[in-house]
Amino acid sequence: VQSIVLRGDLKFPKGALCTQVAHASVSAIHTFSSDETTIQYLADLKNMHKIVLKAESLDVLEELEETLGYNKVQFYTWVEQPENFKTALALKPYTQSEVKQYFQKLKLYQ
Repeated sequence: VQSIVLRGDLKFPKGALCTQVAHASVSAIHTFSSDETTIQYLADLKNMHKIVLKAESLDVLEELEETLGYNKVQFYTWVEQPENFKTALALKPYTQSEVKQYFQKLKLYQ
């Protein structure tokens, strides 16, 4: 599964929010494209699974970045340009059991 976390405080139209998720997802896949788990994930296109979670604010997103980095979980943070602010982050593909503990305080983005 690829986990993506989108800020919930962004005042963007729905299409722009979807775009932020796509940017973060593709950037993580590209960044970790030589990783064996990513290769396996891409080899089974019909069974790709993604989960989009909500970080209520920039502070929550940055706290998650710190936690993931400390635990050596590989991810990519999308920084929207030219505004130069963080909107989302996406992990490389992991099994849910490997990363679910980092998302216990987050809810699905709805």
